[in-house]
Amino acid sequence: MRNKSPSEHRQNWFLHTTLTICGVGAYNARGYVNGTPVLRR
Repeated sequence: MRNKSPSEHRQNWFLHTTLTICGVGAYNARGYVNGTPVLRR
């Protein structure tokens, strides 16, 4: 397995972080709609 270049690694990290934030945001939004703010990963 070859080593990833720094830019490639940064891109993957950015994508993963974006997906995580979107997932948590959607989860929290659903909680707020239900009337109970939930902060969970």
